[in-house]
Amino acid sequence: MNKLELIQALKEAANLSKSEATAIVDIFFNEMTNALSNGSNCNYAVQVCTSMAIRSVLRKI
Repeated sequence: MNKLELIQALKEAANLSKSEATAIVDIFFNEMTNALSNGSNCNYAVQVCTSMAIRSVLRKI
C-alpha cells in the first residue's frame, strides 16, 4: 500500500475529506520520523503515531 492508497482507505473508512485524511497520514509519518530520529524504537513509535491518528479521526466523528 502506498501513501495515496492509505489516504484513500482512511478517507473511506472514517468518512473524511481527502484533505483531512491527507493531514492525518502526514501527521502520522512526521511523528514517526521524529520519534525514530529521537531514538525511540519502532514499536513505540508506531503505537504513539497510531494513537495520534485515531484521536484525530475520533474528533471528526
